[in-house]
Amino acid sequence: MRTQSTRVAVPSARRSLRRTMRCLVLLLPFLCVAAAQRPELNEFKEVYMWNQFDFKWPDESARLRALSDARFQPVNCALSGIRAWRDRLYVTVPRLLPGVPATLASLPAAAPPAAYSPPLDPFPSWDMQAVGNCTALQYVQSVEIDAAGRMWVPDSGRVNTQSGNADARCPPKLLVIDVESGRVQRTVQFEPGLLAPDSLLADVVVGDDDVAYVSDASPSDPGIVVVSARDSRAWKVRDRTMRADSTFVQVGQRRTELRHNVFALALSPRPRAGPRRLFYSPLSSYDLFSLPADALAAPGVAVSALVRNHGRMQSPVQAAAADWHGNLYLGYLQQDAVARWDSSQPLAQARLLTQDPERLQWISSLAVDADRNLWVVSNRLQNFMAGTVNQQTPNYRVIRAFVDAKSYLYSDDAWTPQQGSAFTVPGAAATTRSSTSSFVTTTTVPPHADGGASAPAVTVLLYSLLLLPMLVVLA
Repeated sequence: MRTQSTRVAVPSARRSLRRTMRCLVLLLPFLCVAAAQRPELNEFKEVYMWNQFDFKWPDESARLRALSDARFQPVNCALSGIRAWRDRLYVTVPRLLPGVPATLASLPAAAPPAAYSPPLDPFPSWDMQAVGNCTALQYVQSVEIDAAGRMWVPDSGRVNTQSGNADARCPPKLLVIDVESGRVQRTVQFEPGLLAPDSLLADVVVGDDDVAYVSDASPSDPGIVVVSARDSRAWKVRDRTMRADSTFVQVGQRRTELRHNVFALALSPRPRAGPRRLFYSPLSSYDLFSLPADALAAPGVAVSALVRNHGRMQSPVQAAAADWHGNLYLGYLQQDAVARWDSSQPLAQARLLTQDPERLQWISSLAVDADRNLWVVSNRLQNFMAGTVNQQTPNYRVIRAFVDAKSYLYSDDAWTPQQGSAFTVPGAAATTRSSTSSFVTTTTVPPHADGGASAPAVTVLLYSLLLLPMLVVLA
């Protein structure tokens, strides 16, 4: 009896299996459509990390001399800003405390395994890092590299700003440097009285007609400095929205008080119609504001009536960046997270791209490059400010994610620069990607800007062709 039951059950089981497989085969194209429409998870990859920094010295004796006379104090060197150009990254090390031998440096954009914590190569040279030489670089917090390969470098002039004994021998200035040659193409010296003695040139973006916008987080006179490199002029825009709200942030189990004025800047891409907008926020604020960029085109304009308050962010931010789709990327300090916001939508619709309480403690810089990557610097600044940096653990990280969008500096898919100039250099080329450690994000990249057949339609066609023979067999 058991043998007969088994023989009867086998054909029945086979028929059931065929029915199940036939249903799965029929449903598979539709499941593939759903999968194609569901956002792909993107990865944020660690390219570099350091416990503390070293530099590429002319020779070992130069390094030892700098250590012995305290011109180099590794514990006082904190990574801050980042920009990418071709196969190099350019980073800033602001002179917050004594012992920072170079305030602007470079390193490869692709990280070989042997150079996971590489030394920083002073840019454009060691000579341009000399403290007290006012033609050299003194204190650089952020830079921008435009589509023509020119680096815009605001230099606050003062050094050792967090030491209680700041050195103010040199006045602030803005330099334009050809990235390929390292040659200084333009130096804009600010007129006496334009900036306060405690000025802090914090962030910079570049607009049309060789005009740069620089945030001045000066405690006494905050504002946005507008710099026309073509005629070496500058003027300052002030508004109460550029002043700080005293606030506290919780980063890495440390509660830190913030009293910093306007800091993060982002500029919208050139729109089809209407003005570009300059977004800004004080570091000590949850509010995100913007102004029409064309309203800043001349000195003396009253801007208060033109300010737009976009609402409350989830956290204060030190870093912001814009892509050519009009998305803003925001580094949420309290959430240890990167968010993306479509600036045509309410700010409440900003969504987290990734969150990591270990790797993203204090996001100090965000940058979108010409190769559709988002670059992130995290530096645990809450520990640096408290004097409790642990040199036995990674403190500084450079992280990259592919976001399928170029920087706001590019105006179309042919990588056309938004502005020309009498002192331009050849356009950008793609940077190199590398295989590095990664962690998973919580949402996805925007749709590709290029045209072409939609992914769901192509998926349906391919699977239909592949599954037709299976349907014949199962029939």
